[in-house]
Amino acid sequence: MTNPFLTNWSTPFELPPFDQIKDEHFAPAFDEAFKQSRAAINAIADNPEPPTYANTIDALERADELMEKVAGVFFNISGSDSNEARQALQRDLAPRFTAFNSETMMNEALFKRIETLNANRTGNSAEQNRVLDLYHRRFVRASANLTGDAKKRMPEGTSRLAA
Repeated sequence: MTNPFLTNWSTPFELPPFDQIKDEHFAPAFDEAFKQSRAAINAIADNPEPPTYANTIDALERADELMEKVAGVFFNISGSDSNEARQALQRDLAPRFTAFNSETMMNEALFKRIETLNANRTGNSAEQNRVLDLYHRRFVRASANLTGDAKKRMPEGTSRLAA
């Protein structure tokens, strides 16, 4: 059986093929989405080229394509037609999303790229600067600029809150 989340949708307007989606498709699709997103984010952070809006912010915007596809369907379905399997998966996903978010926000190389772009905004459009502001603020509010013990404790605290 093919997982519909791991294929291209040939439906009108690329709408989800709801008739093919089963509860058992979500967990493996989320596993693959976390894997792909993590790889994309690490590739951005580890890019040896100097940070540009295109190779950092635009790339971050595309890093979660599969995650957005799976999560969009899952949370809409589970919010409107919940069942035991979906509730169990939601409980399992909460700490995973929290850990993934902490990992991303605490990625020093990635934050350094965003800091560099934030300090040098020449050549950006007003829209690009607004998106850059939002990314920078998101990272700072998630404690990306913490150091030492505080930085080590932050993911532990957010994990406990998620559980």
